Amino acid sequence: MAALDACNRRFGRGAVVPAAAGFTPARAWSTKFEMRSPRYTTRLDEILVVAADNPVRSAWKAAIYRQDKCWAET
Repeated sequence: MAALDACNRRFGRGAVVPAAAGFTPARAWSTKFEMRSPRYTTRLDEILVVAADNPVRSAWKAAIYRQDKCWAET
């Protein structure tokens, strides 16, 4: 601590601080949160929700549509 006190006396208060005190410089920039990538693996509220129709049902509906269309043309 004596070394830290000596450096702070020589270079000014706060010139040297313990690493546990952290370092927060005055920055002119900050993170643009709208530009960050989604955190799908760590945030439950950002998980993608995908809905898929039953492929068998979709094929059945398409066949019914084609059949109705064919009947309408004749």
